[in-house]
Amino acid sequence: MEDLKNTQEMTLVAEAYTRYRTLLVAYANKRTRNLADAEDVVQEAFIKIINMGDMVYAATIRNLAFTTVQNLLIDRLRRRVVVSEVHSYIYDTQPEFTEETESGIHANSLLQAEYAWTKTLPEACRKVYCMNRFEELTAEEISKELHISRRTVEAQIQKGRRRVRPYLKAVGGF
Repeated sequence: MEDLKNTQEMTLVAEAYTRYRTLLVAYANKRTRNLADAEDVVQEAFIKIINMGDMVYAATIRNLAFTTVQNLLIDRLRRRVVVSEVHSYIYDTQPEFTEETESGIHANSLLQAEYAWTKTLPEACRKVYCMNRFEELTAEEISKELHISRRTVEAQIQKGRRRVRPYLKAVGGF
């Protein structure tokens, strides 16, 4: 009896995969902007659905699939935010200059490249980023000085870091 039920569940999930895969990939791709990631998320979602067993019903499988994909996308986004925060912490805490001549020259050229690249940022973002990065002001200090919310300052700093970091990686050979 249980084998028949498992076979029916597997058939239901297989039919749902065939029917909704394209829609789910498009949904995930719209949020990830990466087709390979979108396909991975959809496959991961159906693996989770297969493992749900008794919770899968024909009437609700479409909604279950979309909800599972959405939850997986949120999980991936959270993971990226944590990784970004770790990279940001490392980036902010590493010394700007070392006592070794070659490293000092390299660090100085990276700093100059970073400063030059900030000119490509939008004006508000550039101002906040430079105050934080080069004047070493905290988000709270910047928000008071510019009369904007601390959350706005934090968002602008994060936006600046996201735009500057890839350039520095390319220039610095990291």
